[in-house]
Amino acid sequence: VSTAMGSEKTFRMFVRSSGKVEDFEYSFNASYFDTEGPAFDLEKVGGPDYAGVTTEKQFENQEKYFNFSGNFKGFYANASFTEGKRELIFLLPAFSHGHLANNNVTRLYFGYQKQLSDKLRFDGKLGYFENSVFFEWDFFFFIFFGVQKNLASGYEADLTFFFDPTPKLNITVGLNYYNVSHAENSPFLPFFGLDARTRLAKGESRTIQSAFAQFNFKLSEKLKIVAGARAEQMPAYAFNNIDNAGLPNEIRQEAIYDQSDAEFIPRVALIYLPNEKHSLKLLYGKALNRPSFWQNNDLLEPNAPQL
Repeated sequence: VSTAMGSEKTFRMFVRSSGKVEDFEYSFNASYFDTEGPAFDLEKVGGPDYAGVTTEKQFENQEKYFNFSGNFKGFYANASFTEGKRELIFLLPAFSHGHLANNNVTRLYFGYQKQLSDKLRFDGKLGYFENSVFFEWDFFFFIFFGVQKNLASGYEADLTFFFDPTPKLNITVGLNYYNVSHAENSPFLPFFGLDARTRLAKGESRTIQSAFAQFNFKLSEKLKIVAGARAEQMPAYAFNNIDNAGLPNEIRQEAIYDQSDAEFIPRVALIYLPNEKHSLKLLYGKALNRPSFWQNNDLLEPNAPQL
C-alpha cells in the first residue's frame, strides 16, 4: 500500500497484492486519485473577454481503478474497471462548477496458452469491452441543462502462434477479430436545439478482421532484422441518426460506411545495438488509420465523402 498527498488538494492511493496457491497465481491492483486541479485567471490565456473568470473548482478530477488477473495451468483471466469523474473546459468556460465528464471502462479477458513443443506455443483469448462517457454541460447560466451520452461495447478474439525454429529466428503468426456490436452518441442540449441519437443500425456492427505475421532474425550479436505484415479488412456497416425523436419535426437519416477493401500493411526494421544502453534503428512501414464510428457521423451529411 502506498499513499501520497500534494498541492491542489491532491491525494493518491495504490494497493497491490499478489500470490500463489498451488497452481493458481493471482495479482490484484487498485488505485484512487483525487484533486481539485489548478486554479488560475482565464484572462491571462483568453484575453479581456474572460476578465474575472477563474478555473477554481473547474478542473476537479477523481479516478478509481481496479484490476484482477489470474493464471491456472495455462488458463488465464483478466478483469479491469476504471471510473473517472473529470471537470473540464470545452469551447467556453463553465458557468459554475465545470462541465463534468463521467467515464467508465470495463475490460474482461479469458484465454489459454500452451507450449506445444520446445519450439512452438500458442495463445488464444476472448475479450469483452464496454466504454461509456456521460457529459453534463454547464454553459451560460446557473440552471443550464445539457447532457451527452457516448456508449460502445463489443468483443475481441485473438489467436497467436509463436514459433522458434532456431536460436536466431523467432516467428509470430496470428488472427484477430474485433467487433463493436453497440455504439451510440446521444447529445441533448435544449438551449441549442440539439436532440439527436446516432447509433449503429439494427443488426449492424463495426468489425475489423485481420491476419498478421512477424519474424525476428538475429544477424549477429549486435545486428538484427524485424519484419512483419498485417492484412485487414472492415466490412461495410450502416448507422442512423434521429433528430427530435417523437416530435412533429423528427428527422431520420441513414448512412453506410463502405471502405471494405482489404489492406496490406508491411513494416521492416534493421536494429543495431552498439552497447547495452543504445540502439540505432532504420525503419520502414505503412500505417492505416481507420475512422472511428464517431468520426463517420459526417457521412450523414449530403454528398459527404468516405473517410
